[in-house]
Amino acid sequence: ATCVVVTACSSDDGAEQPTALSSTSSSSTSVPPTSVAGPSTTTGDVTTTAAPASGTVSVFELGVETCFDAAAPSTEPSEVDEVELVACEDEHGSEVFAQTAFESAEPAYPGEDELIEYATRFCVDAFEPYVGLPYADSALTVSHFWPTASAWESTDDRTILCVLFRKDATLVGSARDSGL
Repeated sequence: ATCVVVTACSSDDGAEQPTALSSTSSSSTSVPPTSVAGPSTTTGDVTTTAAPASGTVSVFELGVETCFDAAAPSTEPSEVDEVELVACEDEHGSEVFAQTAFESAEPAYPGEDELIEYATRFCVDAFEPYVGLPYADSALTVSHFWPTASAWESTDDRTILCVLFRKDATLVGSARDSGL
């Protein structure tokens, strides 16, 4: 099972176009909704899940307001299995800010294009309530993890994780209510 990550960036016409973050490991796992660490709470469409405080962890363990370091952006989606957790009060590259499950009446894998569109729309909508500033006005960039076809079929994985980062700097402190 695998998880894929894509970043929402702006094109010349201002429309968001996906680019990917590279994997930092050669093995791969998925982000099933039943495998995240710690207690979860749901408000509207956003689920908040506690995660471990530090160390290399599977993407299974990522939860909202979890900070981590990941590879630099690349041009193609790639599989990610582990990230290095960092306490949010310390310098870090990325932060999970929202989580949801892809919902569809069809049980078949919808394909990357549909998952990217769904994840981008969900993550951009979840951005302002978390950060306190509209995405279009922010210095932050939105990225997302979504399940691969094999994770969809083998583990019933439907989890979308929304991630934020700065292209030009690292973060210190949580981006929650930061107005960045």
